[in-house]
Amino acid sequence: MLYFVNTILCCFVLSSPECFAKEKVPDKIGEWTKEKKVLEFVPDNLFDYINGDADRYLPYNFQKLTVLFYQDNTNADNTVEVQIYQMATHLDAFGIYSVHRDRNKDIFPYGKDGFIGENQAMFYQAQYFVKLMTRQSQNAKANLELFGKTISKLLPKLEDTIPELTCLDQPNKISRSECYLAKDVLAQSFLPRGTTVLYKIDNNTATGFIVMFRNNTETEKGWVKYKEYLEEVSAEFQIQGENTLIITSPSSETAILSLVKNRLVGVWFPGGDISQIQKLQEDIKSCLSQKIIQPDSDKVGK
Repeated sequence: MLYFVNTILCCFVLSSPECFAKEKVPDKIGEWTKEKKVLEFVPDNLFDYINGDADRYLPYNFQKLTVLFYQDNTNADNTVEVQIYQMATHLDAFGIYSVHRDRNKDIFPYGKDGFIGENQAMFYQAQYFVKLMTRQSQNAKANLELFGKTISKLLPKLEDTIPELTCLDQPNKISRSECYLAKDVLAQSFLPRGTTVLYKIDNNTATGFIVMFRNNTETEKGWVKYKEYLEEVSAEFQIQGENTLIITSPSSETAILSLVKNRLVGVWFPGGDISQIQKLQEDIKSCLSQKIIQPDSDKVGK
């Protein structure tokens, strides 16, 4: 029922083009012909196709997977497999893409962002995550780009921005290091979901993060649990004002974090100096304060 409702909403909310439909995929793409076999999977049976990896997709509000196959007209041994994952939102699509992304691979020119290797390419666009795979050894990249261009044209276009990603776009950011994690931010179960990014500071790497709590109760719980965790590891920290923690020891926990409405904004800098990340954390916090509006009735007590 949830999938049906979200599919209907997609068609009304995303104006042009319409929602993706497998019937719109052309029978021929260049010198490739689509096979009759089309596979479809929903959350209940995704394990049947990607057993062992389905648990990776489900937290990102996976809704449907459509798999199509194409065969080279000149060599039947050459095939292209097209996997189109529909997620609930474009943030979910970016998230599952971000945990697959290989920054060392070439940028794929189609979709909102993507990468391409020797025999596969991945990209996301609107609420869709797409995988393209081929067994072809020659001209593989050119053919993957041909498929990417074709599939991208069939998917909705969405230019909406995500404040929790926009505000992490600060100087010294490592290019394309942004991630959206649907659970366990910083490997902590009490930090349920959020965005992260890497920064290069001198010769060290810092992690900026924005934890996205769903409501006041979850925010309160996460804030308390973080302080309890620091006490368990015997960390040295100061509470500045009512909603900022400055952690100075042990060096593995060095960080500054603050509550901004229902968001936890921080910079974690293992082995670094607090003074090197104070302005960075303040800039992220200031940006988010301006972009996220919260009614007075929904303010969180500390």
